[in-house]
Amino acid sequence: MNRKQATHVLDARTSVRVYDNGGRTLDRYTVVCIGKVWDDVSNAGECCMLGVCATGHAFSQFTDGQEGRHLGKLVAWDSLPEPLQRHIAHRLDTSDDDGEPADSSQSAGEFVCPYGRGRHCTPEQRCSACTDS
Repeated sequence: MNRKQATHVLDARTSVRVYDNGGRTLDRYTVVCIGKVWDDVSNAGECCMLGVCATGHAFSQFTDGQEGRHLGKLVAWDSLPEPLQRHIAHRLDTSDDDGEPADSSQSAGEFVCPYGRGRHCTPEQRCSACTDS
């Protein structure tokens, strides 16, 4: 699979390519974020990425890096489990009025609900989807 075939459009501002390292690390999947809102000219040659574990529950963290084979094998978006697709789409939601990634305002101690229901759940107060799992 080449990069063009692996590119999946999430919304008008964001496309992604997903790499799978086969579980060699906790962040099994690396999601390369593509689109003007994700471009950062100060990091020439690097792009915004989201590293996630197989479910998105234990590990889901943004970073900058270079795209390439060192991230693993390119995989089709449709091959990812549906809950992980929802988690990634939610983390990369750019629908906030300021045009920045929705998680840019995330406070310390909060995490984004993997089910996409509670914008910011906290360890003390989680949405019903999080408490039911």
